[in-house]
Amino acid sequence: MPKHQALRTWIGWPGACGVQWLLALSVVFVVLLWPSPAVAAPDDQLDAVSRLLLERGLIPADAAQGTPTLAQKVRDGASDMVITAMNFLGVPYRLGGSGESGGFDCSGFTRHIFEMSLGLVLPRRADDQAKADGLVEVRRDELRPGDLVFFNTLRRTFS
Repeated sequence: MPKHQALRTWIGWPGACGVQWLLALSVVFVVLLWPSPAVAAPDDQLDAVSRLLLERGLIPADAAQGTPTLAQKVRDGASDMVITAMNFLGVPYRLGGSGESGGFDCSGFTRHIFEMSLGLVLPRRADDQAKADGLVEVRRDELRPGDLVFFNTLRRTFS
């Protein structure tokens, strides 16, 4: 099965009923769910996400070698993320919240779900998640389950 991995972002200005939406970005730690032609990378070459995680010290160097790629893990875990997220229906929103006992804010929730489902630790704040290195531009109609979309609201860059 071909391995396809990218950190993806969507940038656009969609309009609805004459109201112009604000800048939106999508940080992606998912792969395309449909097979696509790809050239296999040499075993010693890491995918972009694994390199990012290694550079930030989030995974040990030996963990990236000889194991399924993070791309494959995300592909396999996309439905797990949705199921995990559904378990938190009814947990209240709380600004700055990062746990089910006290509630979540948006970035706290996505960080918690990615960590529980995939073992992938995202930055805590939305603006840090949106500024992750290695983003690839993605059209709005290419968004997939597991993509994170960040909106420019309240006159802040990302929220």
